[in-house]
Formats: sequence, structure tokens, C-alpha cells
Amino acid sequence: FKKTCGNSSPLTGNAQGALGKVLLELNKPEAAWEALVAAFENEVKHDSLKVFTLFEHATLIYKLCTSKTTSPKDVQVLVPSLMLLDENIGQQMVSGLVKRDGNVGALYKSMAEVAIVAQHYRMSNTFLCKALTHFGEEKSFDCGSLITECRNVLVLVNDLIRKGIGN
Repeated sequence: FKKTCGNSSPLTGNAQGALGKVLLELNKPEAAWEALVAAFENEVKHDSLKVFTLFEHATLIYKLCTSKTTSPKDVQVLVPSLMLLDENIGQQMVSGLVKRDGNVGALYKSMAEVAIVAQHYRMSNTFLCKALTHFGEEKSFDCGSLITECRNVLVLVNDLIRKGIGN
């Protein structure tokens, strides 16, 4: 896909994400990391975001970052993509391309987790607050446990911010 469609093509991002998932199944976490990061960085740039796909990639990246079977990752490389994704989600919700719902809340929660691993606690705080807003507005699903989880993590993140740890 890179050769025929280019690096920024949605097809390339989709293929990289699928490759990352396969590599995880094959117990090749280092290669999976590279593919999933490339997929995430690709997906955040699209003019029509796939919320569930981004959620899935962010969750898998977080799991790889916190896994004891992989070496530490430079999660800092994802900070610009997290910022761009936050901006694009907002614009696409305003335009109606992305629906305001619990799925967006789940994506923001996953983004917050990646930001925590990158030690960007203020960014994580922002994402958790946005996740709480979306979970609170969701009426078709009980998000009570997700709300509790976000609140508990917010307490920890705010403590780290108060102590001047991280960004």
C-alpha cells in the first residue's frame, strides 16, 4: 500500500494496523509496536476519523507500553499525534462526521492512558475530562464503571501535576 497509495493513504494505515494486530498474535511485540504506531500516526490525519479503529490502536499501543515482555518505548513520538487527534475529533464532531457518544469517550480515555505513559499528565488530564463528558452524555449504555475509572485516574494525574512531575 505504501508504494501504490502512499504513506498517508487510509489504506496504508488500515494495512499497518492489521499487520500490527497479526504481529501481536505472532508474539512479535517490537514489530507490532512499529506497525501500530505507524497506523495510529496515519489514522489521526484523516478527514474522516474512524473512532473505533483509533481506540483499538491506542489501546494496543498502551498495552505494549505497559507490557513486561517488551522493552521501553519512546511513547513521546505519539504526543503530536495525540494533539492532532484531539483537534480533529473536535472539528469532526462539530461538522457531524464524528458522533458525540461513549465511543468518543472510550477513545479519549485510551488517549489519556497513552499520554500518561508518555508522562504528559496535563494532556492526560484534559483527555480524561473530555472522556468524562462523553461518558456522562451517553444514554444507551451504562458508563458508570468507566466514569469511576476516569475519576480515579484523574486523582492520580492531578497529584503528579501538583508535584511537578512530567509534562
